[in-house]
Amino acid sequence: MPRGKTTLAHMVTASRAAVTWSPTHTGVLAGLVPNARVELFEGASHLLYWEQPKRFVRAVTDFLTNPAAEARVPAAAAHRAS
Repeated sequence: MPRGKTTLAHMVTASRAAVTWSPTHTGVLAGLVPNARVELFEGASHLLYWEQPKRFVRAVTDFLTNPAAEARVPAAAAHRAS
């Protein structure tokens, strides 16, 4: 997908403890698309929906009911992606 060609909101979820995907990568990914929201989970690894189902459902529900809410992309990551 060419950068900047989508107007849809995006949610990127990740864990701070994941060994295959770091929070830095999450921020860079979110910085590549407009209207991205980042949800970082503490105390979970790879299966966020399994390890923290209530928080995961809350995050997804909040995103789906209010996708235009403030994007939470770390400024440094958004800068690196540009």
